[in-house]
Amino acid sequence: MVAVLAAYHGNNPGMLSTNLALTQLLGSNGQNAVFLNLETDEDRFGGRVRYRNVLKAPDLFRQDTVVGWGDFIHCLGWARRELAAQVMRRSGETADAAVEAWYRLYMLEGVSVDRVLSFGSTLYTNRLSAYQDPRYRAALSALADRADLLAFRDPISVAQVTGLLGLNAELGCDCAFLLDSDPLIGDLTLPEQLTPGRYIVVGFARSGMAAEQTRLAQAVAGQMGLPVISMRWLSMKNDQEFRTALALLRNAALCISDVYHACVSGLREGVPVLGVARSGDASWTLDDEKKRILFLSLGLGDWLVDLDEAIAIKRPRLYRELVAELVERVGGAAAAPLLRAQLLPMIDRWRLRIRAALAPA
Repeated sequence: MVAVLAAYHGNNPGMLSTNLALTQLLGSNGQNAVFLNLETDEDRFGGRVRYRNVLKAPDLFRQDTVVGWGDFIHCLGWARRELAAQVMRRSGETADAAVEAWYRLYMLEGVSVDRVLSFGSTLYTNRLSAYQDPRYRAALSALADRADLLAFRDPISVAQVTGLLGLNAELGCDCAFLLDSDPLIGDLTLPEQLTPGRYIVVGFARSGMAAEQTRLAQAVAGQMGLPVISMRWLSMKNDQEFRTALALLRNAALCISDVYHACVSGLREGVPVLGVARSGDASWTLDDEKKRILFLSLGLGDWLVDLDEAIAIKRPRLYRELVAELVERVGGAAAAPLLRAQLLPMIDRWRLRIRAALAPA
């Protein structure tokens, strides 16, 4: 059994994608996982993904291998602000107690483990004050020293760890990139009215400006001569809706979304993605800077759309020119093959390396 340090409880499709990816990698070695968090107990996908609250079951720590997996799990800013608020709301613990529990769980402070790996986390919401905190510096340094693999999902986190603390860390990727969706969607068929590669899938849930994004999507669709299909990424009710969303993404000509992991999933499936973002200061986990960092890290800055800039255009002719430019960037026949050629080798390398790192001794 492998203990996995997981942010929250995986109810949203992004976290589910992330954690299913690890179950696949472990399954290839004949291993099972339990996903540890500070909030809830829940099973998904028929028990393949099992979330357990270590506040209620601390004995779950007694595993030979612990894997830190994805999101902001080692980030002090996340622990003090967002995680503490979630734990307080769900369990009634105080903020100080929540942070203490975070140090034990996500930083493995005082926990004896034979083998530690951490992949796909991010620290970019940390401020300099975090690295001036002696306890956090010591905990992060100890984690880096004991980890067989420490790889962050973005270059900013790597730069902070190596530049400010002098620790060794690698650039990995978002864990959801490692999901193999074939076993999840292999038996699904598209609705009869949809032709593979001949529709645009959209999902708007983060910006609070769905009407403005719908206008943009309809304009892009009009330029490309394709219908628009809506995907409710953050309001899926069950695993079947999640699988259907993956199938819709896989077969789309284009995805337009303001949801970070919808963008990751579309890119993983080899589909061009227009990521819709607004300005931010990278101070919390739902800030749009994580989309900006993702696209820029992959060399896809021209596939980002600044929503505030778009809606500021009042002249129809200028708006049409913007839309035509966006279509030219992502609508060409070479866009999807170029994307797959760029991402697939990286995904395959990390799958192989993590399988090897997790293989039973």
